[in-house]
Amino acid sequence: MQIWISCPRETTLAGLKPALFKRWAQSAQFATKNGVETGVHLLEPLPNEIHGEFLTRLWSTEILESPDDEHLISELDFLPYRDTVLRIATTARAGGFDLLGVPYVRRVYSPDQSTRLHSGKVETYEQDGLPLLGPWLLYLNLAKHRTLHLPQMDWLGAAGPFNDAGNLALHSLRASGFLTETNFALLPAKDAFPLIHGTQYPRVGIHTFFAREYDAPADKEILGFGCKEPLLAGTHLNNVRRLVKG
Repeated sequence: MQIWISCPRETTLAGLKPALFKRWAQSAQFATKNGVETGVHLLEPLPNEIHGEFLTRLWSTEILESPDDEHLISELDFLPYRDTVLRIATTARAGGFDLLGVPYVRRVYSPDQSTRLHSGKVETYEQDGLPLLGPWLLYLNLAKHRTLHLPQMDWLGAAGPFNDAGNLALHSLRASGFLTETNFALLPAKDAFPLIHGTQYPRVGIHTFFAREYDAPADKEILGFGCKEPLLAGTHLNNVRRLVKG
C-alpha cells in the first residue's frame, strides 16, 4: 500500500510538521511489521495549485503510475493511531471493499452559541442519493479496475455544492462502473468536541481540520463566523498540540 499525505505549501504548521508526519510514518511501519507492505509520501501542492488540481495530479502522475494497487490518501492534519494503516487495510480486505472513505462534513453554529462551550451542529450532505465525500481520508484498491472501470482523470477534484475537492468522487466512480452496491463503505464518525473542533473516526484517527491556519495569528477567527464566540486560530492550535503530545 502506498500512503499519500498532503500538506499546505510553504508552512511549518507552527513547527508541528515533523511530529505530524511521524505519526503517519509510525503507523505505516506498524502495518509493514504486521504483513502490510507500505510506503509513505509527503506531498505539497505546486504554486497556485488548488486542492482539486493537486489531487488530480496525484492520481494521474503517482497513483496510476504506481505498481501497487492499494492506496491511502490523507492530509497532515489528520492524526492517525499506531494501527490505523493496518486497520484500514485489513478492514478493506476482509470486507471486499475497493473504497473506504469518509463523508464530507461542515460545522455550523447559531448566533447565540460559543465555540468554547458548544460543538455546533456537524452536518453531512448528499447529492443524487450518494454522500458527498471528504477528501481527507480515502482508501482505494485498483486491482479489479485498472483496465475496465477507471473514472475520468479529474475525479478526485470533482467539487460539490461547497466547491471542495473530492465531494462528487463517489458520483464519478458510479458513472465509471468502479462503484457497486457492495464494494465501498464510509467509516463511522463522531464529533471530537470537546477535545477539538474536529471529527473522530473511532479506532482510526482524528481529523483536526484548518491546517492552513496553524501558522495564522492567534486571534484570527477560523470557525463559527457570526456566532457569539468564534473559534480562534490560537485556541485551535493549542488543542492540536495537546492531541499530538498525547
